[in-house]
Amino acid sequence: MRGYFRFVKGIEAMVIVRTPTQVRLAGTCFRGPAHKVGGNFHRWHSVEELLADRNVFTAFCEDVSERIQQDDFQTHSLCVEYRFPVGWASTAPRKNYLRRDLEKFHPNRRSSAFRVRLSRTNLLVPETMNLTLVYELKKDDRGIAAVIYSIYPGDDIGELYEDITKREKIVFFDWNHPGVR
Repeated sequence: MRGYFRFVKGIEAMVIVRTPTQVRLAGTCFRGPAHKVGGNFHRWHSVEELLADRNVFTAFCEDVSERIQQDDFQTHSLCVEYRFPVGWASTAPRKNYLRRDLEKFHPNRRSSAFRVRLSRTNLLVPETMNLTLVYELKKDDRGIAAVIYSIYPGDDIGELYEDITKREKIVFFDWNHPGVR
């Protein structure tokens, strides 16, 4: 998905969501509202639909415009608080769970964290009114581009490195853990 948009002071920038990113998000965060599970949106069915939402896109444009004005070309994350629930978070505050309800896991090779045990289906994933967009703002001889790398329901959890639970004071839910509703 690509499109040119006018940002601050008439500057045009391309917004890009690469095909592999769209495919990955379709299998994790845009599985349809019938899938009441961790990390899934129920408000939008696709990246295109989410970015077509005026409230989300306005917040995104404001953030991108501010970064352009600051000449801040690097990776950024933006947490947007929506006026209604948007889906089920994939994380929750650590303080809400007993240690016996958690298990250690590795979101990637560089990180570790605790997640709610897969067997604890009675501990439901909370709905959230927040969504996070992770993008890189780039500038080269062809112009400015905002490349979106990730979109997910819930608060910004930062980079996936080291002990995320310790750093962010959160626990994760599996992508198939049942959600509230």
